[in-house]
Amino acid sequence: MACDDTATLREELLAMANELRALPTDFGIRLYTVTVRVTTFTGGIFGVPGEGTKTVVETPLYLDGYATRPKVTIISTKDIIASGGLYTDGDYKINYITPAYVDNNACPFGTIDVGGIAVNILDPEVNTVPTEIVYKLTGPEFPDGALFKKIKTYTDRPFHYCIVVRKIGVQP
Repeated sequence: MACDDTATLREELLAMANELRALPTDFGIRLYTVTVRVTTFTGGIFGVPGEGTKTVVETPLYLDGYATRPKVTIISTKDIIASGGLYTDGDYKINYITPAYVDNNACPFGTIDVGGIAVNILDPEVNTVPTEIVYKLTGPEFPDGALFKKIKTYTDRPFHYCIVVRKIGVQP
């Protein structure tokens, strides 16, 4: 990414928002690690997931590229009721995911600071069939990891993305 002299105020503030979101991780408050697992199967019969040779690519969701974790909470009863049946008890919200940005404040010094999470990492596009996308959460309830499927992705907020996931199993 290149420096951009025409950055909007929102784009300028994303770097600051990401720095502030690092504080709970630094204080040990963000207890969950989130990983996007994309499994592609090749050589199977009839293109069925689970058949053939599998290739697994895991991408951890670190907001700054190496340590800052998103906020993970169990979905509230209020959200379950408001969802009109979309969410159920036991769903989790992965929240305060900073959108991808370029920190233009570093440009005069010859460096380009890139941070946040791009939508195609948070919610990968399926290009080949069969492909399986799951989210792995590791935390207090799931010390060995648990697998979740995506229920809804929210990318319409200016300063953060959010996804809601539902448990489908434990780490194999």
